[in-house]
Amino acid sequence: MEYLDRGYGACHLSNPAVADIVATALRHFDGERYSLGDFVVMPNHVHLLVGLHGETEIESQCDSWKSYTARQINKLLGLRGRFWQAEAFDHLVRSAEQFEYFRRYIAENPLKAKLAPGTYFYWKRPL
Repeated sequence: MEYLDRGYGACHLSNPAVADIVATALRHFDGERYSLGDFVVMPNHVHLLVGLHGETEIESQCDSWKSYTARQINKLLGLRGRFWQAEAFDHLVRSAEQFEYFRRYIAENPLKAKLAPGTYFYWKRPL
């Protein structure tokens, strides 16, 4: 994570229009396929909390988000090819304490990375 926080890579997600594509996609099926928690779109990666509903699997849901957003972002930026890295790094949250830890991590990650306002998109789920 340290390398991600240092801003390596293209950092297309720091573009507010690109971050909005990701944020809109994440919120699209909230309450249907999943319950979306807090998330942050950093310049070159995303952190989110999500509770899956029914038969929804994390791998297929991540693939869906990545596929849709990659097409939209590439179209916006005039790019072609892969936008996201193939794998995702996920954690299973097993307790209220872990849930609160990840909520704090998501909220504090832009500050830890010393990001300027407007270079990331943070959304906090109302409790």
